Amino acid sequence: MEVFVPSRDDPDAIALIAQLKELGLAGRDAAYLACVVPPSPSDPSARENYLSEFRFMVRPDRRAEAARLVGLENW
Repeated sequence: MEVFVPSRDDPDAIALIAQLKELGLAGRDAAYLACVVPPSPSDPSARENYLSEFRFMVRPDRRAEAARLVGLENW
């Protein structure tokens, strides 16, 4: 299950969205990745769905930086 941050008006989320957009992500994709907490490894199905979405949204040459920005390990 996805867990959203309390507010999309959070200055940290807005800054993260801007950084992700600089990597070439569309606005909606950047907002999604900035405002969704990656699922716990204890829920493999949800985690695999999230990783699939991440890989679809982020170009291969930008994934390492995007993963670092959103705190995603083992992508």
